[in-house]
Amino acid sequence: MKNKWQRILAAYMEALEVPGQDTPVYKPRHGTYVWVVVGYGETPAPPPSLERQDVATRGGREVDIDASDPDFLLFHKTIGMTEYTHCIPWDAISDIVFVTKGSA
Repeated sequence: MKNKWQRILAAYMEALEVPGQDTPVYKPRHGTYVWVVVGYGETPAPPPSLERQDVATRGGREVDIDASDPDFLLFHKTIGMTEYTHCIPWDAISDIVFVTKGSA
């Protein structure tokens, strides 16, 4: 499962090389939001609306994803001055949604 998700991350995100680490850390491309869907059901829940994402990103939100751990996808986010790290088991991921906001 890990290799499948790593291929998806490499295709849709910007890779940042970390010295001393074989696997890159990924950052969303400019204007792209990433939503990791966790669940064991047949169909994942729909992604949040764009309006909700717009509000969340205005507060200085930074996201990076570390795929180097063999058991977990490490999803790190900083909102304002608060940092969060989510350790998501690779086999618990049912979907990764990339939403790119178009310029109008």
